[in-house]
Amino acid sequence: MPTESLDVMNYVVDQGHGVRGLSTIGLDSVPTQYVQPPEERLDATKILSDQTIPVIDVSNWEDPAVSDAICTASRQYGFFQVINHEIPVEELEAVQAAAHRFFEQPTEDKIKFKKDVLGKGTVKMGTSFSPYKEKVMEWKDYLSLQWFPRDPTAGADWPPICNQSVNGLLHVSEVNFCVQYCYSSFGACGNKIWAGQYFIRDEAVDYLKKVHSLAKKLFNVLLNGLSIPNGFDDESHKSLLMSWIAVNFNYYPYCPNPELTVGVGRHSDGSAITVLLQDDVGGLYVRAPDAESWIHVPPTRGALVINIGDVLQLLSNGRYRSIEHKVVANPWKNRVSIAVFMNPAPNQVVGPMKEAMEEGEKPLYREIGFMDYMKYFFGKGHDGKATIQWLEI
Repeated sequence: MPTESLDVMNYVVDQGHGVRGLSTIGLDSVPTQYVQPPEERLDATKILSDQTIPVIDVSNWEDPAVSDAICTASRQYGFFQVINHEIPVEELEAVQAAAHRFFEQPTEDKIKFKKDVLGKGTVKMGTSFSPYKEKVMEWKDYLSLQWFPRDPTAGADWPPICNQSVNGLLHVSEVNFCVQYCYSSFGACGNKIWAGQYFIRDEAVDYLKKVHSLAKKLFNVLLNGLSIPNGFDDESHKSLLMSWIAVNFNYYPYCPNPELTVGVGRHSDGSAITVLLQDDVGGLYVRAPDAESWIHVPPTRGALVINIGDVLQLLSNGRYRSIEHKVVANPWKNRVSIAVFMNPAPNQVVGPMKEAMEEGEKPLYREIGFMDYMKYFFGKGHDGKATIQWLEI
């Protein structure tokens, strides 16, 4: 199908078909709205094929070598993979399958989750990153789920099947985080979680609990690596690092001209840390320490990818590094990933922590309200490290 005859923005964004819709109508080539300038495409000559990010076995958290490996990777690469993290492979694959089921259902069944339809934004299905603000669009659809547990109206715009209690599984007030998975009572809804049988099965509840537990262990190691007393046991640190959890289900359908576009443009995350589950397709590239080249993050069955976000770079005064990364499109298979973003409370002010700085050390960044930071981050297209560079003193 020729792209000239298609009103792309209306079809993809306004009608909610996304790039999933484009991939199913027989396009001859990607629409011009997705054609990246040459400097933003992945240059194969700049891929370091003999390098990869560290893979860390976390089966024994008491081993000092594990802590050293995590802190070293966070300083040098900003990315690492963890294995033997106690989340079963079958559970990871069930979550991936659920993502496929959601995005591959008909548009008329998904459109109810579009941000403009639901209004509040605690549930948001969308496409690209900021379609009406970025210069070139990205070949990706997403479903973002979030819940502010201290907001008495939170969850009011969720589908009725989800708007129920958790009956002994996990009470939000006990863990103080945004679930962003909508899970319902086993007794009331059986196996169905979110949008009926199309979306998340019961296994997702255990997955989220275990990701939360993994993140707590990671934060303890990272804070100890900064010689911060009390580590993650300090309530103020919890509010700074993991008071709001956002979960994005990302869908990258096959693309007729993957060399011309990107799945996600180069950027660093605005979170404290991100826990990413990628499937077996691959396509994630991170900026190498030389700041010029790229390193592929190969899919490793059962592994989770951890990356440092801008917030932790700010809090550590640059000791831990958030690193540019990007995702390429591919011509042969639909790809999914599930990213869990660990964020500060929305009312938090983020900036270099005095406890992380040596006597006489000057802050490298100015302080900012976290929501002001996020407004700036989402108010433009992906543009590398521009957001955190905006805060440099």
